[in-house]
Amino acid sequence: RRGSASPTATCWATNGDPWPARNVSATVFFSTFLPWVAVPNTFMSFPPSIGVESEVGRGSVFHVELPLAEDPLARARPESGPGGPVGPRRVVLYIEDDLVNVRLVQRFVARRPDVQVDTAMTGRMGLDLASSRRPDLVVLDLGLPDMRGEEVLGALHADPATAAIPVIVASSDPAAGQEEVLRAAGARAFLGKPFEVDAFLELLDELLPREAAT
Repeated sequence: RRGSASPTATCWATNGDPWPARNVSATVFFSTFLPWVAVPNTFMSFPPSIGVESEVGRGSVFHVELPLAEDPLARARPESGPGGPVGPRRVVLYIEDDLVNVRLVQRFVARRPDVQVDTAMTGRMGLDLASSRRPDLVVLDLGLPDMRGEEVLGALHADPATAAIPVIVASSDPAAGQEEVLRAAGARAFLGKPFEVDAFLELLDELLPREAAT
């Protein structure tokens, strides 16, 4: 949307005095703001305006101006009304060890009031939860700390208690031909990271049953 965000960084010495301009390095600025402008498909599509104001003997102020982007979640309409549905909630089990991705999926799924997200940070924990909770859908990351995602997928498919649960496999660095291999191993869908909200919610609506499992 229209508008911009303009964070600034002022460089100060350890004794509380501003750094002299001659001692200010561009490294200070880029180590502060580079994580913002290096996010794929976010800020690089809208190049920031970067500048610096310096005064000898006082210090320097670095500033960056970034255009405000539309929140993609604002375009995704809730499936249910404000009051939410009546009855048991459908359950998505997300097997993922990255808390940033977990929070992102929780935000996505919040657009579906009758769906809740359970999370498992390891493959073994995911298998245990899938067997005990019988979720309606599993979202499985391939890069887990204790097991390969392919092993988890195979175990889910081999267990009669979980074999029928649809599985979406997610990866930030898919290899050539990997999607076909994973589908042959039992995955119902494949998603690349970072997730795109519309694609994620479309898969959610397609693969989740209309009613919660009993």
